Amino acid sequence: MADQQSEDKKLKSFKSVNDVPEKKYRCPICNKKMDKVEYEDSQIIIDRCKNEHGLWFDKGELSSLLKQYESNRDNKVLSLLKNIFGD
Repeated sequence: MADQQSEDKKLKSFKSVNDVPEKKYRCPICNKKMDKVEYEDSQIIIDRCKNEHGLWFDKGELSSLLKQYESNRDNKVLSLLKNIFGD
């Protein structure tokens, strides 16, 4: 139960955004159009599958996100991304 609450809290760090000029892409798994979301107030817009198949980053977005928050060592989402993709 605590793990699910922790996961829900992490996912709520991504806020849906509207009126973005970027094209909406389709999820490569379910082929549904993905939502455009912003991590906290980063101003970096990424794609999130509505069916929870994952997050998709355009070129440079992941690197920009990690650099912007690199001083926040307690951020579990960013720590996870760094562990997966490296520094």
